[in-house]
Amino acid sequence: MIKIRYKRILYVLLFVLCFAFLFFNENVKAEVVRDQNNSVIYYPASSTIITMPEYEKQTEEFRGVWCSFFAGDIYGYQNDTSMKKQLLEVLSTMEKFNLNAIMFHIRTHNDALYDTELAPMSSYIRGMDFERFDYLEWFINECHKRGIEFHAWLNPYRISSSTTVDAINNKYKDYKVNPASDINNVLINKSGAAILDPGRPIVQDYIVDVCMEIIEKYDVDAIHFDDYFYIEDVDDSETRKLYNTNKLSVANFRRESVDKFIKKLSDAMYDYNINNNRCVQLGISPSGIYQNYSSYVAPSNYKYNANGDLTYPLGSVGSGYSHYDGPLYCDTKKWIDNEWIDYIIPQVYHGFDNSSACYAAIVEWWNGVVKNKKCNLYIGTGLYRMNHNLGEDWSETTTEWINQLRFNQSCEYVKGTCIYQYKTLTRNINSEMITNVLNNCFTNKTKLPDILRYKDKFSENNEVSGAQIYKKNDSIAIKWDKLDNVKNYLIYRYVNSDSLNEPTSIVGMIGNCDLDACIFNIKDDAFSSFAIVPINSSNEQEKAKIVNVNEAKDFNSDVNNIVRFEGYFLTGVPQRNARLNIRFYEATILYGADINYKVYMSRGLEFNEDEKEELEVNKLSDTYYSAFAMDKYGCPITLRIYAYNDFGSMYSEDIVINIKMEKSIDMFKDIFMYIDEYLENIFN
Repeated sequence: MIKIRYKRILYVLLFVLCFAFLFFNENVKAEVVRDQNNSVIYYPASSTIITMPEYEKQTEEFRGVWCSFFAGDIYGYQNDTSMKKQLLEVLSTMEKFNLNAIMFHIRTHNDALYDTELAPMSSYIRGMDFERFDYLEWFINECHKRGIEFHAWLNPYRISSSTTVDAINNKYKDYKVNPASDINNVLINKSGAAILDPGRPIVQDYIVDVCMEIIEKYDVDAIHFDDYFYIEDVDDSETRKLYNTNKLSVANFRRESVDKFIKKLSDAMYDYNINNNRCVQLGISPSGIYQNYSSYVAPSNYKYNANGDLTYPLGSVGSGYSHYDGPLYCDTKKWIDNEWIDYIIPQVYHGFDNSSACYAAIVEWWNGVVKNKKCNLYIGTGLYRMNHNLGEDWSETTTEWINQLRFNQSCEYVKGTCIYQYKTLTRNINSEMITNVLNNCFTNKTKLPDILRYKDKFSENNEVSGAQIYKKNDSIAIKWDKLDNVKNYLIYRYVNSDSLNEPTSIVGMIGNCDLDACIFNIKDDAFSSFAIVPINSSNEQEKAKIVNVNEAKDFNSDVNNIVRFEGYFLTGVPQRNARLNIRFYEATILYGADINYKVYMSRGLEFNEDEKEELEVNKLSDTYYSAFAMDKYGCPITLRIYAYNDFGSMYSEDIVINIKMEKSIDMFKDIFMYIDEYLENIFN
């Protein structure tokens, strides 16, 4: 009897311990959100406490950033070299944060930052010659090399924030295909803000044509609109006389006008994608609040109709700026319900402690909207607000961003985030707010979410062929044949099939191999196997190919060169007694890793191996440089850049600096770097 009693007591104790353990873990996983005064934050008009889970690293997650000339993220065009330099710095920052998508502004004010005859060239790229160098085509290709999606960001209607009828007539007089060439197609308010009139079919059709031209000309991954639709204080009564045949209210007519445009564009893009084996997405980023609701409704009480549309509540609790009503008049929920768009990124820029626009309440509501729909939900995060004294958590704590990312993971259908804006990352890169996320969240690369409207439409069960692996010391190079209709390749460390769902197993992603073969390099001496997984157009994983390090081949002379040199430029003018710098971009690594550089110089028009001098090599941003001096007689100088790593070494082509040349220019193979100044011959 005593033994039985002890056993019962032991079982009770074990039960209590297990319960306590589970309770303790639950409290760790569901931490309450607190403000800067350490006070608990509640949902507005509610006694419900906002909680968030611990952050878990993801295998699949959208991580985007908005980047714009107009917002000052990058400067305008000066020359090809400076443009490349700025954009490569953007990509370098994105890779540091393991971001995988860029929303890049290519249409700001009914103009164009790309090659077109449908609108005037933007002042930000004035002077660019697209026949000689199309920076956008080059940049998209550079994004894709890194596995980064390029989303073409357009403002569909905006013309100007301050203008006149005469100014509009003058700007568009030579662009008859542009609706703004007829002032009847323009709405202007008393402050001089002007937009193309969304209620006019000619405007709707024109913007569809603009988008389709971009899709056909450039290898973009998405057409992306932000939150500019109608504007305040405009009179569209003449338009309504012509086209409001159903006698709708002003608000309903305007919403219907934008609906018609979105539907036309969605249909055109879908048909084009299916017929051309493309998967260009249509994405919208509206203001954060669709409609305001007077009280908080818990997701467990949400109601849906037979089509899966959310019918209650029709808005999030709060009293902030919304876009369903004026002045914007856009029914984004309708676009989701009808599956006209592929993703939505509501700009939920406020913090948890904002009672009129509470982050948690707004995100939770959008999560309910997309629940049954083929539309991905990403959340626009207002990182820029950390630099503004706005009296809420963004500017008063160091944890707002990481807490928002944690809260997102409590919402099943939130599949990522998009950062506004790019320059905040670079200007505040050492701040605690940002290093919190950099060191604890965005530590691994991720696959982009499946594009739901096109899921299973592009799947071919692809598996790479011709896979070979090379190893030297702890440097590993994996090479395989390029596949058609493959967007990216994910590389996993492989132990078993579970590795393909483990975030820490992802070691890299490459895309858009511009050679016949794809090559992935890594320094790794701990794992014996890797998996190469093709990603198709709709971001779905296809069949994994396993390669074993134990089967690595010796790297020999039959294999192509270890790098591809990417070009150089001079700073300074070659003349007698001049001191110059040769700057060169980091080479594209073909085999191996950790490329090192040396620069050698010799006098004369041909490189003399026996008389070469080694120059000091320094790193500046995304370029390397070496200083050298012309002599007093102005003799020519020949330079060679030497690149080497564990796998081997190679020289660049000779770079001849000669003051007698009419143009001081040379080039690496297939790379053109123009020296802007023509030199006079100083010797008669």
